[in-house]
Amino acid sequence: MFLRKTLILTLASTAVFFEALDIAIVNLAAPIIQQALGLSVQNAQWLQTLYLIPYGGFLILGGKLADSYGRKRMFLLGAAIFLLTSLGAGCATTFTALITCRMIQGIGAAFIMPSALSIISFTFREPSERGRAMGIFSAFAAIGSGFGMSVGGMVATWAGWQWVFFINVPVIASTLWLGYRFIEPDSKHETQRTPDILSASLLTGAILLLSYLIHTLPSFIAHPIWSAGLVVLLAATAYGFMRRSLTSQNPLLPFDILLNRSTALAVGVFALLGAFFNSYLFIISLVLQDTLHYNAAHAGMLLFPFTILSMIVSKYVLGLLLNKLSLHHIGILGMMSMVMGAVALFIFFRWNGAFPFLLLSMLCISGIGMAICIPSLMVMTVQQVAEENHGVASSLSTTAYFLGGGIGLSLLGLVGPSETSTMPVNFILIIVWGAYALVGLIWMLARLRARAVAL
Repeated sequence: MFLRKTLILTLASTAVFFEALDIAIVNLAAPIIQQALGLSVQNAQWLQTLYLIPYGGFLILGGKLADSYGRKRMFLLGAAIFLLTSLGAGCATTFTALITCRMIQGIGAAFIMPSALSIISFTFREPSERGRAMGIFSAFAAIGSGFGMSVGGMVATWAGWQWVFFINVPVIASTLWLGYRFIEPDSKHETQRTPDILSASLLTGAILLLSYLIHTLPSFIAHPIWSAGLVVLLAATAYGFMRRSLTSQNPLLPFDILLNRSTALAVGVFALLGAFFNSYLFIISLVLQDTLHYNAAHAGMLLFPFTILSMIVSKYVLGLLLNKLSLHHIGILGMMSMVMGAVALFIFFRWNGAFPFLLLSMLCISGIGMAICIPSLMVMTVQQVAEENHGVASSLSTTAYFLGGGIGLSLLGLVGPSETSTMPVNFILIIVWGAYALVGLIWMLARLRARAVAL
């Protein structure tokens, strides 16, 4: 029984490792893909945007599908989608084919994550045992994200950019086969109401339209009729989603949870954090390769120590902080570290590439800030929510993170230049302002918590 549980935990953790890896691994490979397919920087950001938005838009639906049709069935379906689209992305010879595969890959990832969590909860029944399993699962996700940035450049340089996608294929294929053999079958009584697939499609469509409108904002005057039509379509899609959510007996997003001000602010923080951090990763990959002229492998080697540092902070430093500080103060500390990193990046550009400030930026943001922020924010999201709604609140925060990441990358494409060597200072200032906004929201969360305790 122990070996079976260990295998199931390994399968679930491996799947989430690779979907987190796939978010980060493309960043360092993006300039190589950009050159190979003849893309502009603005078009290259769609490689991430069109993965993040479907991931976020279908994440809650993925959880409800797992409840309705079975956790094992949805886990295997998500893994199969992820496998086939990884194979398709690696074989793609055009930008259209590549981003289509990335978009469907995001949907597959959205099915894997909640199903894997449900499988772990079902397999590990004892609270202490489940807590350890969840900790290992979360660590695999964090490690996957960290290794993606460092390994992605090496793989793209030494094996070709196609292998940042092909690398998924043998592991996910093994996960599919072992999962089919060893994950316990779904119970027949698990089937519930049919989830609202239309709402998930409307939400994803609205965010994609918003991202596209942001991306094409400079051409509004040149194409007024087309632009006006897109605005009307966006408004209609958003209205359809809101109306369906408010009238459905089984809504995709339970808006009553957002009436809790602390949860609503935490979800907002996650959206800004997604926009900030995903934009930062995209900038760093372009800075190292296009501005400093590192190849992708050397850029990956430079980032690798910060990945290791992030793991050390998550495993050891965070525990020490939890013994001495409240979650709110830890969140503020993490955000202040990210602000310092954003300011260091600004100084790097303002004073013509002062390299130590670039290293300081990566230390504060990738090495320390995210490792401290994410766990404390996740707990703050659910701490004032009824226990039966913890899963929904956690899903909302994760959804907000990925949707915020997609919109943030679209804004980056709007304000950024086509060549990073002439990247303007106001481009970096947006990152700084985003970091300050995050600190402000964390401070507001702390004030709300203080009032709640006082009452």
